[in-house]
Amino acid sequence: TNVNDLLKPEYQGKVALNGDPTQAGAAFSGVLMVALSQGGSADDIAPGVEFFRKLKEAGNFLPVDPTPATIESGQTPVVIDWNYT
Repeated sequence: TNVNDLLKPEYQGKVALNGDPTQAGAAFSGVLMVALSQGGSADDIAPGVEFFRKLKEAGNFLPVDPTPATIESGQTPVVIDWNYT
């Protein structure tokens, strides 16, 4: 299993990012993590941005800010997040 699996049809409308990466550190860290998995680096996050473009085009990106309630209810079944603890 790897991050590219999230582009598969079975993840349609199921993948959320915790916040806006231009404003939230957790979301930016998620984009950076994806960038690293796609051959990018801390200085080149373009592969991460491109991945999220593909995720959106595939209909798999869910533009909802995940919360414990949305996760528990199943509204946001897959969340890309960063835990600082």
